[in-house]
Amino acid sequence: MKDILKNINDNYNMNIENIHKLGRTTINDVFVINSSSKKYIVKIYNVDEEKQIKDSLYTQKKIYESLGIVADVLENKENELYTKYNNKFYAIQEYIEEQNDIKFDKIKETAKSLLLLHKKLREFDESTFKNKKEYRDHIAIKQNIEESRNILRKIKIEQKIKDVFDCLLNKRENILEKYKCEYNPKKCQVIHRDIRPGNIIVSNNC
Repeated sequence: MKDILKNINDNYNMNIENIHKLGRTTINDVFVINSSSKKYIVKIYNVDEEKQIKDSLYTQKKIYESLGIVADVLENKENELYTKYNNKFYAIQEYIEEQNDIKFDKIKETAKSLLLLHKKLREFDESTFKNKKEYRDHIAIKQNIEESRNILRKIKIEQKIKDVFDCLLNKRENILEKYKCEYNPKKCQVIHRDIRPGNIIVSNNC
C-alpha cells in the first residue's frame, strides 16, 4: 500500500502514513486514511468507466456545495475530483463519523420507504419512457423535461408517485438552469440504487 500512499501524498499535498481497508462495493474498494487532524475515505474504482466516475463525483460535489448533505470530495493538485492510478481511478472524500445517539429504527424505516419509492419510480420510468436516452445537450434536456411533464399530466398513476416524479423534474430543471450542466440521466430517481441504513445521513436538525 506504500505506492498508493505516496500517490495520495503527492497529488493531494497530504502527509498520510497509514491506510486500511474499510470495505468493498460493486464498483470500488473503500479505504480510510488519517491525517494529523482528519479522517478521509479513499475509493479505488474497479470499473473502467471514467465518465460514470466523473459524473458521480461531480454530482456529489455540487450537492455538497449547494446543500451540504453529503461528504465533500477533495480536489487534487490539478483541481480534479479523481486521480488516475495503475489503470484505475481513486477519489478522496471527507469521513463522516457515526454518532452514538442515532435512532436506528427510524433510519431503517426511512431506508425501506426510500427503497419502495425508488422501485416505484423505476417501474414507472421504464414503462412510460421506453425510448428515453441520456441527454448531454442543454436544449434537448429542457425539451425532455417538458415532454415528461406532458406525459405525466395524461397518465393515470398513484398521485403520490406522480407528485414525487413532478418534483424531481422541477429539481432537474432548477439544477440545469443554475449550474448550466449538460447531463440528464436515463433514469429519474430520488436517490442512487444502494439504499440501506448505512447510506443515510441524519442531520442534527432531524
